[in-house]
Amino acid sequence: MKKILILLLLITLSKCSKEPETKVDNTYKVLSVLYDDFITYHMKTISINPPTPPAPNSDVSWDSIKKKLDLEMSIPKDTIRKMDSLIRKDGRLIVAINPTLFIPYTDNIKNEHLKKYLINYGKVFSSFRKIKDTLPIDVSKIPVNKYSYIFPYQEYFDRMTSKGYDKYDIIINFSRIAFNENNTKAIVIMGVGFGKLNGFSAMYFLEKKNDKWYIKYEKGLTIS
Repeated sequence: MKKILILLLLITLSKCSKEPETKVDNTYKVLSVLYDDFITYHMKTISINPPTPPAPNSDVSWDSIKKKLDLEMSIPKDTIRKMDSLIRKDGRLIVAINPTLFIPYTDNIKNEHLKKYLINYGKVFSSFRKIKDTLPIDVSKIPVNKYSYIFPYQEYFDRMTSKGYDKYDIIINFSRIAFNENNTKAIVIMGVGFGKLNGFSAMYFLEKKNDKWYIKYEKGLTIS
């Protein structure tokens, strides 16, 4: 009888520990995946001397830039060693994240431009278009990696000439996130700035498998 009671207790505890994650839980997990992916990718590009970026307003597309960078990083090199060496030399990146998720602007994005992504994300994108409010977040809940430190972006920097780029290496803005009903698919926009008139924005389509989020697709929106 005692063994049966212990078994029932273990089953009950197991069920309690596997409660469904909320949208808040998934929001921080999605932001963390995007942040870590971008910072690691950025460290790789600056560690292996990537191709010179195009001038603002040039006709070079986001996809062509990314293909060049991906090709450069596909060449066998001791990338991790180079990244660690750069950190020892210059220190970690100082990154500011806006603590307010912005309302995604999608009026100029036509569905045909996202045709291959919307096959599996059509309903999520419809929800994404309907978002009308910003959302405050706790930036400290986004884990740092060994290449960076995270600080919340201060709103008053927007009124300064430097926009805060004299204090940070990178400034990141995230949009509100749209999820499907069971929180296994998500869409979000990330904007990244390295300086005034030096940055990009992209839309990300993510999927959760085995309780982990992955970037499934990435669609460049702007380059400055």
